[in-house]
Amino acid sequence: MTNAWEVLKTMTPADYLEFRSAFRQASGFQSHQYRLIEFLLGNRNPFTMRPHEHRPDHHALLTETLHRPSIYDLAVRLLASRGLSIPDEVLKRDVAEVYEPNGVVLEAWLEVYRDTTRRSEQNCKSEICRTGTRRDSVRRRRVPDQA
Repeated sequence: MTNAWEVLKTMTPADYLEFRSAFRQASGFQSHQYRLIEFLLGNRNPFTMRPHEHRPDHHALLTETLHRPSIYDLAVRLLASRGLSIPDEVLKRDVAEVYEPNGVVLEAWLEVYRDTTRRSEQNCKSEICRTGTRRDSVRRRRVPDQA
């Protein structure tokens, strides 16, 4: 989703204003659908719901989604269900709060990517890796091959 804004970085405010009127009142960044996608993926910040308080239907949908596990939360639970070490404080956290990266969870993700034999026998790697999640790493890094 972030890459969608790359083009805007190259534009001046005047460039943007040339076509902004085509959006009328909509602003993708501020739309309830944009926030809904962010919440579903795990980027949760209750403050971002404020612009939707004037629309009780939108605000209610966002509130409901905020209090359900995100796709990322479900992926981490899958890691735990497959026997990887995930701390209870991560599994039992308040899913409506902003996720705090956890080193133990990062190590679990690294184990999934490193161990292509044991985990693939359980079909765990393909299920988990398809989530494409990188929430516990500050930046992408190459995982060295195990000797």
